[in-house]
Amino acid sequence: MPVGGSNESIAFRAILKNSLRLLEKRITDFLMLTFSRPIVYNLFPNTLYEPGSLPGVPSAPYAGFGADNLACQFIGAGYIGVPAAYLNFTGRLTVMAWASARPATGSFQAIISKGGTSYRLTMDGSGYPHFADGAQSVGDLVGAARVDDNQWHHWAGVYDATNAEFFYIDGQLVASTNSATAPVTGNGNDVWIGGDPDEGAFQLFNGSADEIALFTNVLSAAQIRQIFSSATNAPSLLAPVFSGMTLAGGSLSLSWSAIAGRTYQVQYKTNLEQTNWSSLITVAATNVTAAASDAAAFDRQRFYRVVLLPW
Repeated sequence: MPVGGSNESIAFRAILKNSLRLLEKRITDFLMLTFSRPIVYNLFPNTLYEPGSLPGVPSAPYAGFGADNLACQFIGAGYIGVPAAYLNFTGRLTVMAWASARPATGSFQAIISKGGTSYRLTMDGSGYPHFADGAQSVGDLVGAARVDDNQWHHWAGVYDATNAEFFYIDGQLVASTNSATAPVTGNGNDVWIGGDPDEGAFQLFNGSADEIALFTNVLSAAQIRQIFSSATNAPSLLAPVFSGMTLAGGSLSLSWSAIAGRTYQVQYKTNLEQTNWSSLITVAATNVTAAASDAAAFDRQRFYRVVLLPW
């Protein structure tokens, strides 16, 4: 791909390793592209920023990324081309990205794509997110909520190389199928970040992207939630905080801040000098707020706490 001037200066960091300490178990064949420093590793020496892509812009403002994390901005006229010699994956796959999309323009836009016969994360002309791997008869997996809101969202698409696909936005499963039975044939295209490499140079993205990641295995729902939560929450913010407490009809209702997908245990004491806390109930959070009730709160006094349980 011909480019001129400063675009020949590569300014992204590519990391290739065999495990990710963030996850509970070993994950093999992991590739991650970030845009935080003007450093190039020689894994992909011919990678090019085409005109219309600008590295080094502010990334998602989340504590887990750190203060100096940067992204790449696209203006709907450029992309990053990554040579595909080692990226033509046709088996098990997880593809992830952080992206902030501007309002939809009526046309498809690609966050990352290797073309219509391979893996891709795209946004349709109405602002809804899509994931697909290969030319599946059931079509793309599509999220039910728009993402063209200028906010950062975490995208993750998973294919098991047999029949199942899963699509997650911000750590939550938004679509899945067990009918993705067509074998993925792959192709000789480069991988494009911010566009589709099929002939014609189209689906150019208008927004910012960061933390592009490819795994040649199937990440679980819990692992994807953990990646999302680790980015969006500093350790000090993970602790639950009570947001409501109401006594009615002899039953006490409690609510607290939560992380969707995580499990909490409500505990109590009748005297703070007691050594141990008693377990009241275990709650699996499905939203950013969780709740529980204590229908047996007949003691003269009870003290409550909520504990975030490990994975």
